[in-house]
Amino acid sequence: MFWRPALRALGKRKKAPIQFTFAEFLQFALYIRPTDRHWRSMAEICSPCSLSYQYILKLETFSEDLAYLAMKLNITRVISIHKRNNK
Repeated sequence: MFWRPALRALGKRKKAPIQFTFAEFLQFALYIRPTDRHWRSMAEICSPCSLSYQYILKLETFSEDLAYLAMKLNITRVISIHKRNNK
């Protein structure tokens, strides 16, 4: 959890409810560099810049982009992907 190492790093004592200012959160997340993988940047996790991309699909236009990619790659059998929204 965020708050345990953040309390130690920021020198705060545990109080209920635990409150952090946004500036304190940023100080912890950006400068203290925790080793928890949930706080790592995507560049540290998977090195996206080291890959050579031929196609980039956007989530906003995913259906259209996927149809275009299937056409370019001569894929005739497409598996239906169910769209899930949080709304």
